[in-house]
Amino acid sequence: MRLALITYYPTQPHLLSGGVESVSYNLVQALRAYPDLGLHVITCRPDLPADDTVVEEGVTFHRLSTQRRRGLPNLLTTVFRIGAILARLRPDLAHAHR
Repeated sequence: MRLALITYYPTQPHLLSGGVESVSYNLVQALRAYPDLGLHVITCRPDLPADDTVVEEGVTFHRLSTQRRRGLPNLLTTVFRIGAILARLRPDLAHAHR
């Protein structure tokens, strides 16, 4: 099974302070126990210098750099970028929260 999590995943898990970053981190840690699960985490963050994709301990992280300024154009661009990743991955299940 291929699962895509679209969430605000922490860039520095050792500095967790709570909130959605903690929930996301703990969820990924728990899901790592299922070796047959193809786990993909898609996260959008303004503190990333550039887009990248990395695999860490069996989990693929798709990290998208976004602008700090909020607004409809930035939101729409981000939605289309996430959609392109999902279209390529074709997950069995996608879960999003922020």
